[in-house]
Amino acid sequence: VQTCALPIFTIDHFKGLEKSNKPLPRTSDWRQGSFALGAWNAQHPVFPKTIDEALLKLSTKPNIKPIVCDIHKLTHPSDYGITKISICNVDVDIYEPTVSSLEFLSKCDWEEVFIRFDDWHGGERDYDFHERKAFYEWIEKYKYNFEITHGGYIGGVYVKR
Repeated sequence: VQTCALPIFTIDHFKGLEKSNKPLPRTSDWRQGSFALGAWNAQHPVFPKTIDEALLKLSTKPNIKPIVCDIHKLTHPSDYGITKISICNVDVDIYEPTVSSLEFLSKCDWEEVFIRFDDWHGGERDYDFHERKAFYEWIEKYKYNFEITHGGYIGGVYVKR
């Protein structure tokens, strides 16, 4: 049996969350610096402590292509070897990097893309100012067609140009 391992691009600067200008959900652990590399090592010693350790862990999966970069500073997808895409996972939590993630996605080659939002939180008003807000603004800006397939804690959306 021959398998085809398509490339998976992951983008992270490993510095954790930036400061958001939007109200943060009271029930979240979203604070500036949350989820920074090394922040969880006391509770989870299997997590890498440095960027080099993280990249070494990923090196065992040759189809995973890490891009170490601030999401706001990404250039054109072709600069990273990103060609036609079909799936995007957005796990940046807060509004500002979600906006930048979706703007980068607009530069990618796709006619239809499935986007999975890690923190959609449909129906939870405390989260109204983050991933969902950025998504709806993006849809309105580019006039994309979309269908929400699931909209609870995790959201899923098919988007067509």
